[in-house]
Amino acid sequence: MSEKLLDLLRIFLEKYLVPTVIAIVLSFITYYFTPTDNRLLLKFTIWGYSVFLFCVWFLCIKFVIWLIEKIQYHNYSKGIEERSKQRKASELQEDLEWIWTEIDSLSSNDYKILLQFIKNGNKPYYSSSIYCGDCLLNSEWVHKTVSKPAKQELIQSKRDSSSRASSLPAYETISGTYQYILRNDIYQLLKYSYATYGRISHFER
Repeated sequence: MSEKLLDLLRIFLEKYLVPTVIAIVLSFITYYFTPTDNRLLLKFTIWGYSVFLFCVWFLCIKFVIWLIEKIQYHNYSKGIEERSKQRKASELQEDLEWIWTEIDSLSSNDYKILLQFIKNGNKPYYSSSIYCGDCLLNSEWVHKTVSKPAKQELIQSKRDSSSRASSLPAYETISGTYQYILRNDIYQLLKYSYATYGRISHFER
């Protein structure tokens, strides 16, 4: 019996050295202060009572270790989450500073169009004009698609009935219509800026 208990104790020592040693020490201390007429001691005998004490203390120690690990993991996860929030907040502020600086240099007309996108929920802006150069509707901030393609219409010309010569048909080019919307990432950033700060640039216009 004692040999089996020693073999079992050896296994515990190999796998759980520290908890086992602490459990053995606490078991000896508990046994030392246990009255000789204790009902468990009388019922289980010395070996049985010792094993019982060891198991109780071992489970208590494992529970405490598990609880400490849970608390440490919770604190670690919370720390990571807080650092992640701080990093995202810092990145967001950097993005706002960048886009505010870009918008500060826009023309008044481009600024109005941009503000219109924000206020109307990024609904399409329609225009038949051709935009060139450094302007909002010719930038990478917008998606551009053809809403109504350009077409040519025949110009009805009056012909002299006495003349036998036939005139060549003349056509008029009708400009197409384009629709523009903001890129979603630009729109979401400016939407946040307008909702949080009431502006989309460093300076209100």
